[in-house]
Amino acid sequence: LNSMNIMIVTDKLLKKIDLDIKKVEIHDSLIKVLTSTNILISDRVNYEVNLNRLVLSFKDLQKLFKRDIKSIDMRYSNGFAIK
Repeated sequence: LNSMNIMIVTDKLLKKIDLDIKKVEIHDSLIKVLTSTNILISDRVNYEVNLNRLVLSFKDLQKLFKRDIKSIDMRYSNGFAIK
């Protein structure tokens, strides 16, 4: 049931920024989402909060980084680690 909720939330939020889910990996304390263009990493406890933060700032991140963003680590409360 928890896995299904994670998929529903992920799909709903990522549609807002035009990202398609390819795969979701759920580990003990970590969630990794592989999209059509990025890898998103978050802790499980703050997953929905982190994903919402990303949705709000994703367009600005794309403008700021001139090249393709390969991965976004959302585990930091004060920002993202971007590769």
